[in-house]
Amino acid sequence: MQYTKSQELFARAKEYMSGGLNANGRNRKPHPIYMSKAQDAYVYDIDGNRFIDLIMGNGTLILGHNNQEFNELMQKYMLQNGNLVTGFDSKLSVDVAERFLRITGNERVRFTNTGTEAVLHILHIVRAATGRNKIAVMEGAYNGWYDAVYVNSFAPLSKVGSVDRPNSVPGTAGLDPKVVENTLVLPFNNIEASENLIREHKDELAAIILEPIMIDIGLVEASHKYIDFLRSICDELGIVLVFDELLTGFRVAPGGCQEYYNVRADLCMYGKAFANGYISAAVSGKAKFMDITAPGQTVAFLGTFNGHQLSICATAATLDLLESKNVVEKLNITTDNLCSEFNALAAGKGIPALMRGKGGHFQVYFMDKAPTNYREAAATNPVMYEHYVNSLQNNGVWCSQNPLSHHALSIKHDEKVVSEMLTAMDKALEAAAKAI
Repeated sequence: MQYTKSQELFARAKEYMSGGLNANGRNRKPHPIYMSKAQDAYVYDIDGNRFIDLIMGNGTLILGHNNQEFNELMQKYMLQNGNLVTGFDSKLSVDVAERFLRITGNERVRFTNTGTEAVLHILHIVRAATGRNKIAVMEGAYNGWYDAVYVNSFAPLSKVGSVDRPNSVPGTAGLDPKVVENTLVLPFNNIEASENLIREHKDELAAIILEPIMIDIGLVEASHKYIDFLRSICDELGIVLVFDELLTGFRVAPGGCQEYYNVRADLCMYGKAFANGYISAAVSGKAKFMDITAPGQTVAFLGTFNGHQLSICATAATLDLLESKNVVEKLNITTDNLCSEFNALAAGKGIPALMRGKGGHFQVYFMDKAPTNYREAAATNPVMYEHYVNSLQNNGVWCSQNPLSHHALSIKHDEKVVSEMLTAMDKALEAAAKAI
């Protein structure tokens, strides 16, 4: 494929935008590719190349690009809502909140804009509710780019410390070192080591924040025993249990990881899929925590664009289709079939590769055994992955170049699209094998 126009635009973009992009995760080697349009499961770059999109806005586009049914519902809700934009709530705001809670099983919800904004609100809530200041996160996890949670996220293995006592490694330069040091890092899926660290810091610890299924390192599931342990020890020690459902909500099950694990968190943060690409996130959970953010109570909950009416309309339209089209069930079936077919291809070729997936999210690891934590996931073969992704791109499949990133399907990734993907993946596996 030729990328002449993208190469030329990149040279120009660097003059106006740092790195030529608005988010570092969009960078590619040797230069970014700029897109011009998208439809269903496909994106088209400015050189006219077509790709099956396996990033799907980091999982936001659960209904696919430019879904006509979604567009029609969106227009309907906008007209019904009087074309309100921002600065007000409406009857639709209340209707959407009611539906959101019915699906998730939570008691209260308040809408905001991004996952990082959601976690900022949650930090205020848990500190006010407990009178404690320390936060615990999982090793390798990404829960937003704020100082207190952007700790040990994708950290180099040379810096992570011992297995039983991971280091608090800043995720980027510029973080407040005192805040970083005050964040406790727990070893995911390790009950004994986690319990020792939690009990050691029990008088300081306000909350434990985790993705129960760590999709930001590909796809690594917590064991049911580990989730049950966290719920139990949080109850015992008065620690707030927070689920990061930004990627798992409305995907792994209609009620997210709370439904999948049959465990009720105290607070959850949501985003991505429930507004099908529109800007929206949510803080949701038990009333006793959420209600301290109400007007006149102790914790502020502010934001000009919170509950933006375009996003509320998008959420209403998305929830309509999620419920009427059995989207979550279909995505899980498609994901299971894709993983099964891919793993059979790899096994048939004798290539140490496996695909892990759930709810439309998936990743390929070049190793013999599915990882159970960040350190194991980080042992995937980066050279094989690089050749695999380059082959996919050359054959019209758009993937992340980061071997610990995640990929996503939409309802528009039907049997025909998946068949096309598997043909390209078959070739890509051979390219990966030649790399070694």
